[in-house]
Amino acid sequence: MRRLLWIIPAVLALLPLPARAETLEGKRIFIEFTYDPSTPELAAARKWGKAHFAKAQAAGRPVRLSVGRSRGTTLISLESVAICDRVKACPLLVFRDLTARPILETTSFQNVLIEYRDREIFLVIRLWEETTECRITTSGRSRCKKTPRDKTKPR
Repeated sequence: MRRLLWIIPAVLALLPLPARAETLEGKRIFIEFTYDPSTPELAAARKWGKAHFAKAQAAGRPVRLSVGRSRGTTLISLESVAICDRVKACPLLVFRDLTARPILETTSFQNVLIEYRDREIFLVIRLWEETTECRITTSGRSRCKKTPRDKTKPR
């Protein structure tokens, strides 16, 4: 019996932990786009990203969806050679409710984080020398503010 008590923790230590789709640092959550889309996410992406899917189909290129989730927010990145741009990045749809229209439609190279400030939630997107902060709401549309990166500060 004692030997069994020593073996159980050793076996549990060797088991893989479930993959996390976010990295938490204080009140900032770095979103990792590690999920394949579920059926409702795929339906929402096809419905609200219809123009992007049509453009990719017209070019004969497939669209790959990458999904990031954090609490009540779902981020869907639409990736295709036909719709992504080297400067503007790939289309990104941000949902609080997959049955409603996205609260934010923007572009990103998946370098996003969600920041909790008091009772407000912000999606922070870094794209080249520019940072965009979008206040995430529970309904309606999100409001964004762009700020250029301070070139005097090291990265």
